[in-house]
Formats: sequence, structure tokens, C-alpha cells
Amino acid sequence: MDTSRLIPLLLTLALGALTLLGCGECAADYDCPGTQICSAEEAECVPFVCRTNRDCAPGNSCSANRCQEAPDRDAPPMGEPVVLQPAD
Repeated sequence: MDTSRLIPLLLTLALGALTLLGCGECAADYDCPGTQICSAEEAECVPFVCRTNRDCAPGNSCSANRCQEAPDRDAPPMGEPVVLQPAD
């Protein structure tokens, strides 16, 4: 193959790859490839982790695309004593 034709071909392929991959910047989820979503804080495509609590393991909650351990709702707040009453 003639090198005078090879260089423009390689430049075209490189430009096409950069266009398809982008720089990771986004304005909405549809700007990101595959299963990535647009992070509102960073305006970058990031891997999808969760959007609702159902996307996380039991006992965890979703906050800003991160699964975090959910607080035990039945447990008393720290520092308050638990008072047990005898049954009547």
C-alpha cells in the first residue's frame, strides 16, 4: 500500500475513533456509551451503579449512583437509652 494513502486513512480512522469514544463529557445519560450514565457533578460518563434502592443489595440504599449501607430504622438513635417495659 502506498504510504501517501495510508496516512490520510489512519488519520480518518483516528478521528472517527475519537468521535465515537468522545472525551467522556456529557450533558445527559444518552451522551454516554453502553451502560454508563452522566454524572451531574462531574459532567462525565461514569459506570452505572444504581438509580433506586432496588438496584442495591438488601440493606443498602442508593445515593448519587452509589450503594451505601442503609441505617437500621428500628434501632434507636445513638446515645438514647433503650427502656424496656414489662408486659401487663
